[in-house]
Amino acid sequence: WFRDRVAKDVAILACGNPRMNRIHQDFQTRRHAFSSGLPLRVLLLSNGVEDCYTTEHELQDLRILLLPEPHRNRTVLRVRPHPRENRDSLARAIFRAGLQVDSISGGSLADDLEWADVCATPWSTSLLEAMVAGRACFWTNARNDRLCLTGDYIDAGLGTVITDSSAWTSIV
Repeated sequence: WFRDRVAKDVAILACGNPRMNRIHQDFQTRRHAFSSGLPLRVLLLSNGVEDCYTTEHELQDLRILLLPEPHRNRTVLRVRPHPRENRDSLARAIFRAGLQVDSISGGSLADDLEWADVCATPWSTSLLEAMVAGRACFWTNARNDRLCLTGDYIDAGLGTVITDSSAWTSIV
């Protein structure tokens, strides 16, 4: 990925990322809800409205996670707000989208990743930590607009793009 963005005569040293290495080591084991019959624990990594990501975009992306019965009964949905996201605005968006949320996280990203089986986001780079932690990862973005370098991650095969609720329902 990086090689294509610099001059060919520039030396590149790949040394890893200490935070990602620690996450990878800490999350060697996980439960397998897909095959265990246990409810699937879905962590939504929220971003909030900012810059080119509008309220309408947020609603479209939240609605991807709407599940018909009996699928909804087989999942538990936790939303992790972005640290700078207004929680009241997030709660209003969840309500407007008609999304049933089981909890809104107040814990650490590490705690949420430990809890989750599956992680989803419209464009949060926290999905990279989820991937390193071995969680199934999804870009839930109705427009597939590839915000904030997510297009590069998608092109590299990191996570699966989901653009509508029927695709999401077929996964869970």
